[in-house]
Amino acid sequence: MLLQGSTTIDAPREQVWQCLTDAGRVSRCAPGIESYEVIEPARLFRITARIGFGTLQLKFLSDVEWLEIHTPSHGTLQAQGTASGNTADVATEMTLIELDSNQTQLTWGANIILSGTLATSAPQMIGSAAHKMAAAFCDCVKGEVGK
Repeated sequence: MLLQGSTTIDAPREQVWQCLTDAGRVSRCAPGIESYEVIEPARLFRITARIGFGTLQLKFLSDVEWLEIHTPSHGTLQAQGTASGNTADVATEMTLIELDSNQTQLTWGANIILSGTLATSAPQMIGSAAHKMAAAFCDCVKGEVGK
């Protein structure tokens, strides 16, 4: 499943970058995150997340790793998670474009590969929920960069 989007954030690109590459700040904004642990600063962290898709509620343990970082404009990361017979492999890419000194465009994409119960559930339901979670994340980041 491929998801992508773009949003404009009223903050300088450096400030948005700092937010999006800070595991603690991202964990506060990502829907369903219950905890995070930094394994290797600025490169690898582990999250526990409870995510619901309709009546299906799963608790994932995921390792998240930055694969490529081009400060402050581009980054890719990979997450591999498991939850009671389900797996999710997610490859994410983000690009930050400075529109002016106080406005940044965030463009992102995520390729999600699911297996287990998730893969056999209605893909439209999962896609719809994932888009709602992405929108909630972007709204939170907009508030978080002002802190």
